[in-house]
Amino acid sequence: FVHVLVKTKNIVRYYHSWVEEEKLYIVMEYCESSLKELFIKTKNQGKIIEEGRMKELLRQSLMGLKCMH
Repeated sequence: FVHVLVKTKNIVRYYHSWVEEEKLYIVMEYCESSLKELFIKTKNQGKIIEEGRMKELLRQSLMGLKCMH
């Protein structure tokens, strides 16, 4: 595995990985939740994500993608 240390707030940091008993283990930065969980929680509460918040989530995602390129 290639270990590249990227410091940006838009990408979850990768720390280490290994294979044990034919299973891949990956150690990454802790995140309290994912976008998927945010969308499901919002939907289950009968709410919608405001346009401004959605734009900010999209902007952050695109900044992470830009950094990876």
